[in-house]
Amino acid sequence: GGKSWAPGKLAQREGELNTVSCVAAKGQVRCAALGTETTGGITANVAVYSVDGGRSWSTSAFPAHTELPSPWGNVSCAVGRSGVDCAASGSALLFSGNGGASWLPAEDPNRAGGDIACLPSSPGPTCYVVGGKAARSYDGGATWSASKVARGFAVEDTMLRDNIACISPSECVVAGPGKLFTTQPVVGAG
Repeated sequence: GGKSWAPGKLAQREGELNTVSCVAAKGQVRCAALGTETTGGITANVAVYSVDGGRSWSTSAFPAHTELPSPWGNVSCAVGRSGVDCAASGSALLFSGNGGASWLPAEDPNRAGGDIACLPSSPGPTCYVVGGKAARSYDGGATWSASKVARGFAVEDTMLRDNIACISPSECVVAGPGKLFTTQPVVGAG
């Protein structure tokens, strides 16, 4: 994979997609993407999804008056109990329990936002969001806790910066201005 690239079939008009996440589940590769589109001079947020690994895309459904994450937001998907769960962050946290086909506002008492990472775990995917505020979710992003400790991974205020990457629900690295934070022992630390 990755030797050649081709554009997917997207019924989007003028605009751009800013973030995408894909995961293989039940014989399909499901993807969710977020961005903006412009129609008649009016720019609005847009969400799309794919069930064929990005070859073709459909517009996602979301409730009226729901603010989609801003273009600098992020989306992350993971295999859940009944399919693919996705969480999106930006100006709001959103949740999809069907691989991005439809979105709902997430329960978020902390109004967190920033970079997001979701990983398969039990009973549901574990998700972290780091940015201006941090939060974690144990149900794929449907509900979020302001608690900064999750599955042995403590999100500290000094880490609330730019980017998070995880290889398991308890093994993550967070990048901030000039610093990297890890849940693993630092090599050479005395």
